[in-house]
Amino acid sequence: MAANFFWDQDCNRKIHWVSWPVLCKNKEDSDLGFKRLCLQNLALLEKQAWHLVVNPDGLAYSILQAKYFPEGNFFRA
Repeated sequence: MAANFFWDQDCNRKIHWVSWPVLCKNKEDSDLGFKRLCLQNLALLEKQAWHLVVNPDGLAYSILQAKYFPEGNFFRA
């Protein structure tokens, strides 16, 4: 996903201005620092969970409730 953002999203051949190893280096090394994608993914999942807890009357909550926890609540799913 990060590669598509920096390169081409349509899978066409284009010039890669930034190499993947440069993208994955630490920020402390004065690079972009995308290496901790697992932590970024976890943070985004937590953000989505927070939105579900804060807005239980929303459309996303209703859809997820129907699919994953039809007889309980979000915390028991």
